[in-house]
Amino acid sequence: MILCLWFQVAIYSQTSGLVRNGPSTLTFQELMTAAEVDPPPPELQQKMDALFNTPFLSNSAAGGGAVATGTDGRVLHFAEWNIYRTVDDEDAKLALANAPAFLEKERDNPKLKNSDLNALTEQLRVLQQADIVILNEIDDGVAREQYRNVPGEFAAALHMNYAFAVEFLELNRIYLGAKKMDIADRGHPGQENNFGQIGRAHV
Repeated sequence: MILCLWFQVAIYSQTSGLVRNGPSTLTFQELMTAAEVDPPPPELQQKMDALFNTPFLSNSAAGGGAVATGTDGRVLHFAEWNIYRTVDDEDAKLALANAPAFLEKERDNPKLKNSDLNALTEQLRVLQQADIVILNEIDDGVAREQYRNVPGEFAAALHMNYAFAVEFLELNRIYLGAKKMDIADRGHPGQENNFGQIGRAHV
């Protein structure tokens, strides 16, 4: 509830110079320490506590020319979507930003029945009415998404501000790229944006 309130302030305020603000992220070495040492050292535990209890906020949409409309007394509509660690993030962004284009793409899917298409059309209609979209299990700085800021990308596609709250960290040594895998490891454990963050975004 508190996170929603903070985000509502970010959505309807364009006077601040804030672009993205939030807690300090963990370095790759700190992620490795958290994976190997239980409990973590006090200083690292304090940093993790701040990370888990402080959202990242961005009002970058205002800088891009987006205009806040406010609710004008209307009911504020929320939509929640578990996108499961952003496996198909490009399709998800298309569904949110351009529902007709997404439906046109899905019509070419031979596995999609007419009843499925009708249900999808209705779900997208409801989704387009949302003032705030809650995206669960979304990645930020994780190997499977090439260490991208996926919450920021979704917000940019929708021309909206966003808040992102870290719910858990990717501490598996294989996912971090620090342990040999059976297949070629595409991870880059030394790069600066390996945050290993998975959580919930409000856009």
